Amino acid sequence: AGAGRWGGGGGRGGLPRAHFLPMRTHETRTPMNGVIGMTSLLLDTPLSRDQREYAETIRSSGDALLTIINDILDFSKIESGHMELDAAEFGLRECVEGVLDLFAARAAEKRLDLLYEIADGTPSLVRGDASRLRQILVNLVGNAIKFTETGEVVLAVWPAAGDAGDLVHFSVRDTGIGIPPEAMDRLFKSFSQVDASITRRFGGTGLGLAISQRLAELMGGRMWVESEVGRGSTFHFTVRLVALPSKPRPYAGATRAVLEDRHLLVVDDNATNRRMVAELALGWGMVPHVVDGGEAALDFVRSGRRVDVALLDWHMPGMDGDALAEALRAQQACPPLVL
Repeated sequence: AGAGRWGGGGGRGGLPRAHFLPMRTHETRTPMNGVIGMTSLLLDTPLSRDQREYAETIRSSGDALLTIINDILDFSKIESGHMELDAAEFGLRECVEGVLDLFAARAAEKRLDLLYEIADGTPSLVRGDASRLRQILVNLVGNAIKFTETGEVVLAVWPAAGDAGDLVHFSVRDTGIGIPPEAMDRLFKSFSQVDASITRRFGGTGLGLAISQRLAELMGGRMWVESEVGRGSTFHFTVRLVALPSKPRPYAGATRAVLEDRHLLVVDDNATNRRMVAELALGWGMVPHVVDGGEAALDFVRSGRRVDVALLDWHMPGMDGDALAEALRAQQACPPLVL
């Protein structure tokens, strides 16, 4: 009887199921925000050890439940056609960096390299829905870090090839567990995970990718994935963002004048990082030299080749950045060091 009121196609005076949840967004979220907010205030008061543990459990459980509620509400809005996109001016680089800021600590805890690359020709100032673009990126980067134990997560942005409009291509590549071919068709389906063990191990509603794909489509693009089991995955998506005239950066010209023709030694065990930094240096007019570790860097400096400044990765196997800096300072011609 209850389902007849608002389930299926609706009953007398009832609402179609697709319209019920979107119309009650405020009523659904508000109680959980109250639980989380009051628990946070409680944690700021003097508590015994057991009381603090109980309160922290309540807050973490509340956060998890709010995430589920938000996913279900977003999916319901999309399904019912109630999802409205904003159209505001925003900086694309700032949007990307803001997303990575959210995950920097988590990536550092897992000792993962979290990198991003924005290709030349990508509009820096655009008009579109920044919050929904951020939502897609948060989902993809969060998943990449969740399912990657060693290696790197790389977010890349570039103009979509062969498109005459304002289509921007994003990719999130990881070196994680990968996705088996037989699971690909379930990947973007609602309430679906690759397998049940994923849900037990990592949690989640199984809605994140379905929502992200629908959002990309609503924003005039699409989403797809390339993956190999044990070697990682790359999620691609495109969205249409209206390119706007870029505002001048007053520091850019002065920076290039200082760096022009300077020789930069890049020391990093991560090949992706070496390539990205070398490309940046070339764009600034510098002459980059890249090596993959401390011993190679020492050999390069001892060879007498010109080095105006050395950029050292801190976390490297064998000889870390601190040890390499000390070894370089012992050389007669030690370049200025950036650790």
